Amino acid sequence: MKCKFVAVLEEKILGLEGLLIDYFRKLRNVLKKNNVQVISEILSVPQVKEERRQKILEVELLAKLGHCGIIFYDCKYLTLVLSTNQTLKELDLRGSKLGDLGVKQLCEGLKHPNCKLQKLVLGHCGITASDSKYFASVLSTNQTLKELDLRGSKLGESGVKQLCEGLKHPNCKLPKLMLGDCGIAASGCKYFASILSTNQTLKELDLRGSKLGDLGVKQLCEGLKHPNCKLQKLVLSYCTLTAVCCGDLSSVLSTNQTLRKLDLERNELGDSMLVGYSGVQQLCEGLKDETCKLEILRQVTLIILVHYITSSVLP
Repeated sequence: MKCKFVAVLEEKILGLEGLLIDYFRKLRNVLKKNNVQVISEILSVPQVKEERRQKILEVELLAKLGHCGIIFYDCKYLTLVLSTNQTLKELDLRGSKLGDLGVKQLCEGLKHPNCKLQKLVLGHCGITASDSKYFASVLSTNQTLKELDLRGSKLGESGVKQLCEGLKHPNCKLPKLMLGDCGIAASGCKYFASILSTNQTLKELDLRGSKLGDLGVKQLCEGLKHPNCKLQKLVLSYCTLTAVCCGDLSSVLSTNQTLRKLDLERNELGDSMLVGYSGVQQLCEGLKDETCKLEILRQVTLIILVHYITSSVLP
């Protein structure tokens, strides 16, 4: 079966020198055998002189190796790639069994000055709270990483705390962080609130599937209302939210000037017997505020939403 990223490579190098074509054909043949060690050797050994590299016009390598049976033993080869290859921009290892040792080795490569990786996908790789310190170290040193996907990891409060230490570092340049289904609860939200009020590079935060509850969202909203917050997209789908938290979210909508997309899919925001009002009604109060800059609000009950919006403009 042909690997997806090989097809992308062949398309980009079409018309270039025959030497490059042979180079990537060798890579394709190796990938069919799923030999990570040989892949790393091909990617890390310079096959083209520096003057010829200029003719490639920044060919971007996209290494999609998800569910390829990669284990911790293979990570030392990938580390070699990260520390030598300066064209690799995306590495997808989702579904790999990396373990603590594998994560540690990968992060050593990510911290190398030669590493130019922009996107790293490690979803469902068995990552735990004890691995967060390695990622925190990467976030405080790596200047090129733009997206980190750790979905399906078991971080918990301690893992979130360590990860946020890296996010708070002045050198952290990460704009996109994916932490869906990472076992994050309300107790972890105070760390994110602190990040939102200090980190001005984080633009997208995905916490879907977390058990945040109304209390957790209340803490998040404190960070979102801070003048330093530059977040543009927040995903809180499947986060066990109710109408109780909608007053806090409404306050965010009327104060935050950068948030453009808010995803509240699969939460119970309708009428609440406890608070005596509809959560959607509360949200619409924020949406009607003239200072609200939100552009996309996902999966609020459409009929109720239309009712409250139109009731504010129709006689």
